[in-house]
Amino acid sequence: MKMKCEDFIGISDNSIDEKLCRQLVKWFEWASEHRYTVTSTKEENWPANFRNDENIQLPQDLNYSSAVASQFPSELCDEYFDSLKICLEKYQHEYGINCGSPLINYTFKIHKVKKGQGYHLWHYENGDYDHRDRFITYMTYLKAPEEGGETEFLHQSRKIEPIERRTLIWPAGFTHVHRGNPPLKGEKIYITGWFNVVQSN
Repeated sequence: MKMKCEDFIGISDNSIDEKLCRQLVKWFEWASEHRYTVTSTKEENWPANFRNDENIQLPQDLNYSSAVASQFPSELCDEYFDSLKICLEKYQHEYGINCGSPLINYTFKIHKVKKGQGYHLWHYENGDYDHRDRFITYMTYLKAPEEGGETEFLHQSRKIEPIERRTLIWPAGFTHVHRGNPPLKGEKIYITGWFNVVQSN
């Protein structure tokens, strides 16, 4: 797996197995269709692999926490994060990142973006107190639209084309203000999340 790095944005194509990509999309579509979501309210009719969590999310904004991994198919999560770890290690090596504390992924989200939708506001990922520990952001495209849907970085003047199985890694701070451009044809499904710096006591 190769990673191309420019402007502190790492791009790894074919970063996850094609079968895994299809399985993640299939699982997400099933969960969305049945309106299963992570919630603090116990639902008696949930399947066994769905559990409680303190986070409330919309059906098409599903949330994963390593502390409650039983909510999701563990074999898919494990396989995805094994691949993501390789991407992260390549990124850290490229830029000599050694923050002196462990990096922890507390959560990831799976988004489905239909034609004309998306998070179009310019933003960065650690811009408020609750998210101050976010250090590195990642994203993996699971399904790409036929047209549009780029991830656009403001200060770098770059638009990254969504390609299935492509993983992006970039700093969570203000240097990498970005937005998701709307799909113009088709829809986009992607995983995104953050590596946080663990605070020492």
